[in-house]
Amino acid sequence: MNVSFNRRALRLFTVLAVLSGAVVVLLFLFVARGQIRDRAIETLEAFAEDPGGTWEEASPEIYAVSTDETGDEILTELDQGLLDYYLLNKKRIPLEKVCHFAAGGREAYFFARSAGRMGKRTDDVLLIYTDVSFSSDLVRTAAAIMAVVVFALSVLLYCVQRYTVRMLDGKDRSMRDFFANASHELKTPLMAIRSYADGLESGLVEREKACAVITREADRMAGLVGAILDLSKLDSGMVQPHMAENDVREILYDAIQAIGQAAEQKGIQILPGLPAPLLFTCDEDMLFSAFSNILTNSVRYAESRITITASRQRSPAVLAIRISNDGPPILEQDRTRLFERSYAGAGGQTGIGMALSLGYVRLHHGDISVSVCDRETVFEVTLLNEKNYQ
Repeated sequence: MNVSFNRRALRLFTVLAVLSGAVVVLLFLFVARGQIRDRAIETLEAFAEDPGGTWEEASPEIYAVSTDETGDEILTELDQGLLDYYLLNKKRIPLEKVCHFAAGGREAYFFARSAGRMGKRTDDVLLIYTDVSFSSDLVRTAAAIMAVVVFALSVLLYCVQRYTVRMLDGKDRSMRDFFANASHELKTPLMAIRSYADGLESGLVEREKACAVITREADRMAGLVGAILDLSKLDSGMVQPHMAENDVREILYDAIQAIGQAAEQKGIQILPGLPAPLLFTCDEDMLFSAFSNILTNSVRYAESRITITASRQRSPAVLAIRISNDGPPILEQDRTRLFERSYAGAGGQTGIGMALSLGYVRLHHGDISVSVCDRETVFEVTLLNEKNYQ
């Protein structure tokens, strides 16, 4: 199975992010333990040179235990463990050299010194050490917490990656379908224009008929190209609504007039039941485009009538416009995909118009829904006043 570019890219990003987190944890562990080691060794070496010297408050404390104290009940677990370790390995542990000891959850840095140098019996050895158990445990605990956080973020990132891949692959499929549909729709008027132009040139088609068809198909192409450009601007965020107080009723009447001829040719009545006035803060051109697309869709499927009604509420300021037609009720598979830009239902064209309508309405913090009520297909456009959207 071919792996999409989106999946490969996001998978690589996820792996790099997880590896980066693991490297950060390991670096923290390495650097922190290195600092503990360096600080302990520095303190022990300074003590070896000048046992009676003064130390910084941040310096680790220094302890001493003698080999003649082995088995003493007052010894701490670390003291006894350190003595046992030294007695077992004393042949390979030189005097005055700082060594590392770790066992049973205890950790220390130490060096061995003849007791004679400290004014005690010469056959005994003093182990002078600094206990770093607490600091090492703290570093390990912090590293473990960081590792758990990295793991949790890795799981979250994996889930986000899967969701993002599905979304991007879906968008890629949508765009491929969209351009396939748009290309098909552009080919049809181009072929008609070419055919009638050839017929006009050869004298097989009357001039008046050829010019009418060429003009109609050119207008159709111009509208399609304009819709594609508008959709591209919408996707890029270049389109912003120019808000002003408008009478939405007048915008609807303008949209009705724009599709009036098509409705008249099909014998469809448009019945607006609109209160006056419907003043609302909105972008007139965007709403005109949205209403025109919905009405065009309704004319395509209506049998005899299209009904338009409106209602509003003041808090919050919401305006709802219902456009219903008495054609065959919209199918469920069409209803759920109607606003996908690549989807053209039965009798539809490119799917651009409804996608544009939804985009424009959402710029008004609104939405468009489609449902079946009393065996009629109903579009409901809901708009929220921008002044109250905070």
